[in-house]
Amino acid sequence: MKLVLAGLLVMSQALLFGVGAAAPAAANGADDAAAAVAHASSQGYRSSVGVLDLATGQFWGGGDYDSQYVSESVMKVFVATRLLVEGQMSGWNETTAYKMITQSDNASTNALYGRVGGDGVITWAAQQYGLPNLGAPPTQPGWWGGTRITAHGLTLFYNAVAHDARVWPWLDNAMRNATQYGSAGGGDQYFGLPKATTTWAIKQGWGTDGPNGQAEYNSTGTVGPDQYAVAILTQGGVYGTAIYNMLSDEAKILLPGGVIRPPLPRVPTPTTVALRATPTTAVGVNVALTATLTPPTATGTVTFTDDNTPITSCAAVPVTSGSATCVTTFTTAGPHAVTATYTGDSLNSPSSTTTPLTVDPIANFFQILYGYIIQFAHTFHLLGL
Repeated sequence: MKLVLAGLLVMSQALLFGVGAAAPAAANGADDAAAAVAHASSQGYRSSVGVLDLATGQFWGGGDYDSQYVSESVMKVFVATRLLVEGQMSGWNETTAYKMITQSDNASTNALYGRVGGDGVITWAAQQYGLPNLGAPPTQPGWWGGTRITAHGLTLFYNAVAHDARVWPWLDNAMRNATQYGSAGGGDQYFGLPKATTTWAIKQGWGTDGPNGQAEYNSTGTVGPDQYAVAILTQGGVYGTAIYNMLSDEAKILLPGGVIRPPLPRVPTPTTVALRATPTTAVGVNVALTATLTPPTATGTVTFTDDNTPITSCAAVPVTSGSATCVTTFTTAGPHAVTATYTGDSLNSPSSTTTPLTVDPIANFFQILYGYIIQFAHTFHLLGL
């Protein structure tokens, strides 16, 4: 049945991927995710999207992807994963778990839930793979559909199990063989990702466990030949056709032409450096060199040079709260050109600036006093006092 459907999907691809109310094609994958969430919001739904490249580990998303949504049947992947990791996926357990994943069968989940720790299964999954933002147990004990997940955390989970040889061969096969009509209320589970692309491995979730009985529809899994992990979580309105269709349109916006487009490389933000130093100082007197960066969120290091010669103890000074300070002394009198060079970081481009500084041969009283004050203040700063 699935092979026939896949063939029909390929032949009707142009029709399948069209979205009547969709926004124009976005420039890159990050914009696609934002546009998908914006479409849901325009229809009155709360939604979040997470996408993770399984080859590189790069994540991007849209909406409140670190906030929790009710999982409905998506949490069944945690049940299967624990059985696989603990070597319990055989015999009756395996037959029951396969039906649970492929048909989203609730009775199978009820039968296995206690065997994998009940409400604590998501806590186990989070600890097993080091995913503190995966989600939380249900607020109503024993109500597994109320397990809470985040779009970001779930894509990280899929990334972890996709690289776990104990789990992925079995789980991937089961998710790729999801039937169109699940036994969880007999609903059509080919919404979302299956409506947007032809190569997928899915675990869907749908129900009315949202706040005040609101509908929760979630389309999650991998697309392509295990290229990307995707989670589209949606909440709002009533259970049925409207949210089913809206989430499917949302998936088509996320996958224009049936494929995930990765984000374009980020263009670093230009930076400027302002260098502040005492206008005059004297040989052997402490002087503070402070480089202040714009934007103030820049990180990285600043290196100070004197007439293009590195200043001892002023190389690779860490940037803290947008500035880097070095205390030094000069051994030669006369005019100096002090340069502060910022190395840049992944979000900000390098930059530099130069300022003149006059060094007198003999210090006067105020220069000496100022030097002591500088050293005192700098020592307290380093000690965190």
